[in-house]
Amino acid sequence: MKNVPLVGYTNKLSGRPGVEIDFKISSQTRSPIKAQLFRSISADPNPKGVGIVEESCEEFFPAQTFAGRNQPFYPGSYGKTASPLAVTAKSEFKVEMLVWPTQYCDHNQTLLTVGKTVLLMKPNGHVEFSFGGHTVCTPNPIKLNHWYKIDGRIGVEGQLSISATLLKQYATTQNVATESSKLAVGSSLDMEGIVSVGAKISLGFAEQLFNGKIETPQIWADGNLVANWNFSSDISGLSVIGKNCPNMDLVNHPTRGVKGAYWDGSEHNWRHKPEHYGAIHFHEDDIYDFGWDTDFSFKIPDTMPSGIYVMRI
Repeated sequence: MKNVPLVGYTNKLSGRPGVEIDFKISSQTRSPIKAQLFRSISADPNPKGVGIVEESCEEFFPAQTFAGRNQPFYPGSYGKTASPLAVTAKSEFKVEMLVWPTQYCDHNQTLLTVGKTVLLMKPNGHVEFSFGGHTVCTPNPIKLNHWYKIDGRIGVEGQLSISATLLKQYATTQNVATESSKLAVGSSLDMEGIVSVGAKISLGFAEQLFNGKIETPQIWADGNLVANWNFSSDISGLSVIGKNCPNMDLVNHPTRGVKGAYWDGSEHNWRHKPEHYGAIHFHEDDIYDFGWDTDFSFKIPDTMPSGIYVMRI
């Protein structure tokens, strides 16, 4: 995604004397960039009011000029394992998760990938499960803002199936499809690769980002749970500890501590009952630290008075 013509951010928003603040800039032009520090006296843009009043701070930060460069950023939150997962099944391989979609898009939205196995939601709301180029799709779309249990299976004999079960308090509605054509599977199923949730990772970049909540993604082999990520654990963190599998890092800070499929209204603080807030809400426009390189730094001098300052570029 392209940036606006000139944009920047800092690694800190405030500091005391002696603290160094890094400035990270991106420019769409080749023109030199000038940086000047001002103390803000008034930030009122109303021409009938005080107006914008600033004082130059050349004595603390002499104006600097440096070459401009483009530093791209890639919005969208998702999770990916810190290392590959390797799974072998003798009879059946299954991926399972709870899903609450919030938006239909004009592109596919990936729910989970591992190796050549992909679980996604199509633009029309149907859920698709694919393995090695073979696909199966639910006959009906899933509804927005409803919890579903999504279950994709691959049998060693080549059978591919997908189900999306609507979860309700007193009843469930199934949305099932099975593809019976024989796949070239062999005597066993081998799955190996980085596991991603909420996006597809291609050439190191995320695409097909998902908008919605996901809870308890799991991978099963021959009826045994071989990978499980409990999103209700360490909710304040940016990683999820995997059970008997690699940990999952969360990119671009998706929203944690949100109501999950098991929330019943008995507790409104996720800290008191985290198992009711075990979902993570992913958005295709989430952003966090872009990971840009530093263009220049400013160490706050001891003689600089307290105040609000503006680095104008």
